[in-house]
Amino acid sequence: MNNDAIKRALEQARDMQRTITEVLSEKQEAMKPLIERSLKTAQELQAEAARRAQESGLLTNEQTQHALGHLERALRSGADAVRAFAERNKAGGPDS
Repeated sequence: MNNDAIKRALEQARDMQRTITEVLSEKQEAMKPLIERSLKTAQELQAEAARRAQESGLLTNEQTQHALGHLERALRSGADAVRAFAERNKAGGPDS
């Protein structure tokens, strides 16, 4: 009798293992499209982030060049003012 009970228990365990394997296989197949869609979305987001980083870098570069242009003009104006002041002082102008 113990032998029969052991055989039935083993058979039930095998049946349960088959059932679990089938369910896992079905779930794995069902998840495949979701995983593929998630990977595609992640790749698209990565590409978008790279594109935006490049655009941001270009915009920052343009703004920096623009600011440097203003700074250069301001320095040139200051140098011109100092030069003009020095020339007036040299010539004995009214500020000397």
